[in-house]
Amino acid sequence: MNGRSRERRRRRYPLAGYTVAALVTALLLPSALVVPQTGPPTVAEFAPVPGRSESAASPLSSFGQTISAGVGSGGTGTGLGPGRGPAETTTTTTIQPATGPSGARKPGTKRCVGRPPRQTEDPLSPPCIAYFDGDNHGATWQGVTASEIQLVLLGGCSSAGTVLDDLDDPGSSTAPAAPAYAGMFRYFGDRFQLYGRRVHGWLAHVPCNDVRAGYLDVLERLKPFAILGAGDSTVLATEASQRQVLSSVRGGDRQFMHARQPYVISSTPDVQSYAANLVGFICEKLAGRPARYSGELPDRVKPRRFAMLYDRGADPDQLGAKLIVEGVGQRCGHQVGPIQPSSGNAAQDMAKWARVDGVTTVLQFGNSVTWLAAADATGWHPEWTIVPNTCCSAGWAAGAPKAQMLNAFGVWFERRWSEQQQGQEWYQAQHEGCPDCTGAVGNEIYNEMLLFFWGIQAAGPRLTPANVDRGLHAIPQRPSPNPYTPAAYFGAPDDHSFVKDAAVIRWDSTGTPPGQPAPGCWRLVEDGKRYRAEDWAIHPGDDDFDRTPAWPCQGFPNS
Repeated sequence: MNGRSRERRRRRYPLAGYTVAALVTALLLPSALVVPQTGPPTVAEFAPVPGRSESAASPLSSFGQTISAGVGSGGTGTGLGPGRGPAETTTTTTIQPATGPSGARKPGTKRCVGRPPRQTEDPLSPPCIAYFDGDNHGATWQGVTASEIQLVLLGGCSSAGTVLDDLDDPGSSTAPAAPAYAGMFRYFGDRFQLYGRRVHGWLAHVPCNDVRAGYLDVLERLKPFAILGAGDSTVLATEASQRQVLSSVRGGDRQFMHARQPYVISSTPDVQSYAANLVGFICEKLAGRPARYSGELPDRVKPRRFAMLYDRGADPDQLGAKLIVEGVGQRCGHQVGPIQPSSGNAAQDMAKWARVDGVTTVLQFGNSVTWLAAADATGWHPEWTIVPNTCCSAGWAAGAPKAQMLNAFGVWFERRWSEQQQGQEWYQAQHEGCPDCTGAVGNEIYNEMLLFFWGIQAAGPRLTPANVDRGLHAIPQRPSPNPYTPAAYFGAPDDHSFVKDAAVIRWDSTGTPPGQPAPGCWRLVEDGKRYRAEDWAIHPGDDDFDRTPAWPCQGFPNS
């Protein structure tokens, strides 16, 4: 495992203690950035996963009933495009099908797929704009000309100072993954509508001993339109926004992102969305019901009483924990009672929760097996409601005490994975862009790029961060139609994060994930049916968690 993977295992989803590493199947990524843990709390990674059927309607694929080139239109294009933005900053036009001198329709330059057509095979890609011919307004923003868009990907840190690799010439780079990154840029540039421009990609490594200074050096030297790969660093996102450069954080505080509108976006749920979803799950599925999955027989007839483990390292202010406790108190507190917080001492917590507080169910927002091991040593076997992104590899769960994992279920914010690595969207995209690449870019970078290119297409020819923001906010707010397609949209004006729903998972020590020799998998309850925060009441109760043989194992693991 390389430095970047190790760093991702250290950084966790601030709300749920996610480790980013398990989401990344990339084994050859450069090491991840190490940044000071300052600023508002941040969140790690969500990764959309491909759909299985062209006939299954995506919440985005049927988006739009008129032909438009985006909120900043000004040329001639064909295809279904995003909605309109405010007139004072955009010039929106309804585009008619382009025709040549003979009146014949001009052929599309993008090979869109599906019915209704979208830009790529991924059901989260935007509706098709197959053709554009006209004025793209030239240099509409820093890092944008009539022919190019400068986009930087942070590849990690370097002992050699700031290193910039031009992905137009990946062969000259010493970074093993540079060709794969270049292939991913090539894929999105070929498949998405960029209105006469091409993306000029750069791979940047910054000094390990001064990440912030290296980041500023990259921003000043390249002056890009956007920069990706800063992980959950609000420090770096702040620096980019102050220079009017578009960037992303992996989740984060909604107020933090909105205060820097339109320069900070996220492909993962923000803290507020994440907490609201977990509150819905706790109140509608668990609260007031017996702890039927506990290993303690007397608890199976007692109403649940909760304790909470929360990742303090990734979220020192514990904003996520506060939002969850407050939300549960407001929505179903009369059924739940006080939620016991962790003291940070595993052995002490287990003894107190078991013998003094009468806890039946531990809400674990993190991937540490320390508390499960402490419970095992104490001889206590509560329910475990676990919300890790390592959930779908055999590695983490199989490494936890088996007697504890018998009682484990949780919430999964990713989509249902396809059966083999070759079926994942990131894999298909990378190998289309670079068929001979052996290194793996993985879901993490793919999903950031998907969102950025979605926004660039949605902005229309007049490319600005404000038009990217308006284009993404024009995505319809719809529930998920299937387990492979999450509900993904920017909701209220202060919402700048993409994914809005989750599924239930249940550990099965006897199930075998596709492509894996060893048993042990997370089953997708209800075949992976997804719920937004407001949707959990549709299917209240927890009696379906244990239909273990009936539910599919999660697909290719994130190891």
